[in-house]
Amino acid sequence: MPILLRLIATSAMLVCLWSTNVRAAEPDSSTGLFDIIAADLGIAGGDALGYFLAPLSFDERQWLGTAGVLGLTATAMAADEETAPWIRKQASPFNDRLASTAKLYGEGKYAIVFALSVYTGGLLAGDDDIRITGRLLCESLALAGITSQSIKMLAGRSRPYREAGSWYFDPLQFDDNSRLSFPSGHTVVAFSLSSVLSERIGNVWASVGLYSLASLTALSRVYDREHWLSDTILGAAIGTAAGLAVTSFEEEREKGTQGHSLILFPTMQGIAIAYRF
Repeated sequence: MPILLRLIATSAMLVCLWSTNVRAAEPDSSTGLFDIIAADLGIAGGDALGYFLAPLSFDERQWLGTAGVLGLTATAMAADEETAPWIRKQASPFNDRLASTAKLYGEGKYAIVFALSVYTGGLLAGDDDIRITGRLLCESLALAGITSQSIKMLAGRSRPYREAGSWYFDPLQFDDNSRLSFPSGHTVVAFSLSSVLSERIGNVWASVGLYSLASLTALSRVYDREHWLSDTILGAAIGTAAGLAVTSFEEEREKGTQGHSLILFPTMQGIAIAYRF
């Protein structure tokens, strides 16, 4: 039985080895659909690993940027009790409609349908640029979503409408949505989409429009008393970071300069894992 288990484990690791190494080369439209999808899944898996292990190779600039985001979030938290009432004072029928519309851009279910539609459309049309954009949208949404949802459950911050105050935290929440305020999920989704589309389109006016729309989504969450301002600031940072990460991985692939990879291989003692920075 131990030998059988080892053979099964070795086979599984070889599959993982293929899927993580295939990310170094993008498939093109001349490849069969099944092979393209399989390669894209391998690339996405490798990008996910690179994203979550990225802090291990951060340089000084990246750590300063991370500290800046945390500092800005902390500053906003100190002012949450003052900013929330001021934003609510801007209530009007027009702003009600604007907030309701902007919220839609951050709805996860619509974002997933959009990302999969872009990917499927590019796949069926044989357009590599559109297909890759769709894959990057899916990757960004997944990675940012995992990050934000983990923080939400760990923090257990009370939403504004509960009237418990901005400093009410009840860690390790898993099913009470009223205590999953930090960070804002809608903001994460909006900035995940905008950052990827901005990088892929490469037009300054498109970028202004996309990030403005994402910012409106963030403000709508504070306006609707679903989130504190600091929730949206951290959410914007997480969504943008995920989007920029996957698009930068793609640029490295296209240039052939990708500097990190995962290598899994069987040995006589079991399975060895190596990660190259």
